[in-house]
Amino acid sequence: MATFHLFPRLPLELRIQIWALATADRIVHVNRCIGDVDGEKGFWSPDLPPGVTRACRESRTYCNYRKAFILERSPRYVWVNFEYDTIQMRGMILCHIYEPNEKENIRNLRAELIDDVWQVDEVEAFIFYNIHYLLRFSQLNDFVVVETRNSVSRVTKRYIRAPKGERKWIGLPDGIL
Repeated sequence: MATFHLFPRLPLELRIQIWALATADRIVHVNRCIGDVDGEKGFWSPDLPPGVTRACRESRTYCNYRKAFILERSPRYVWVNFEYDTIQMRGMILCHIYEPNEKENIRNLRAELIDDVWQVDEVEAFIFYNIHYLLRFSQLNDFVVVETRNSVSRVTKRYIRAPKGERKWIGLPDGIL
């Protein structure tokens, strides 16, 4: 890739617009660690942070990515653009999202349900026991279930929030939420 050496000489207003436009749709895998070697708790992602967050201090200040999934006294965080990114996490982690920043901003969510962990049908268990956690996410528009069986993942169900004013999800059986 070519380097544009005159970028720092552009007016700040133009650079701010460029940093704000440096956004790509991503699927961000979010995992929760519980008491690793140092006893730390928090969320982490195996995905690389977006390049714009690593370019310079100015890019981190003006880009549309923010540090999220931060637990108090934990140095861990995940760079997220809630408007464009799809957050993917294990279904059982949804009940551990307490911070308003995440609950009020996640728009696209994928729950990964693995059926071969304890020989339990995690998909049915999630729909029956944990689907109500979706109500915590006030901006959520798109919810996808990713089912993993024998190490093979595939999208099995997709739910879309009905138009404003209706309290239902398209694709979800009536009465579940």
